[in-house]
Amino acid sequence: MPAAHYQPYWRQMTAFALPSFYDGRIRINLQGRERYGKVTPADYRAVCDEIAGMLMATTNVRTGRPAVRSIEINETKDPLSLEASDADIVVDWDGPSLALAHPELGVIGPLPYRRPGGHSGGFGMSYIVGPGIEPGDCGLRSAFDLVPTLFALAGEATPEHLSGTSLL
Repeated sequence: MPAAHYQPYWRQMTAFALPSFYDGRIRINLQGRERYGKVTPADYRAVCDEIAGMLMATTNVRTGRPAVRSIEINETKDPLSLEASDADIVVDWDGPSLALAHPELGVIGPLPYRRPGGHSGGFGMSYIVGPGIEPGDCGLRSAFDLVPTLFALAGEATPEHLSGTSLL
């Protein structure tokens, strides 16, 4: 994970990228939450908005199209209560890019392209056979439904923080 390479420098940054497979996950270096927090809770939202604005201004150098499809900023949880691996900002990239272009910052990249795939687009298939599983076609479903299905097969409740719904 290229983002993990910068972990020793996170304490000096206002925000940093968390390792992820398919989306951009950004964590604010927040005072009271991070050991070496730099951003005050009062400035949290302004910093999130500034980063989101910078990202929304980027384009994919290969296509010239916007590099970002959408951005989700944490608005549902108290930022001080987020778990260590939770992101403050989640970026849905609009396809792969070799570099980003920003109107003020210039070209950013080349970007490391060591992403094994997040299975966030296109289609896949799941074939599940076992005792007590009724045969049938569940139709077109999200890849995010697979993990809740595995929890159901194990007889466990799906944790609240997971996306998706069991196929069973």
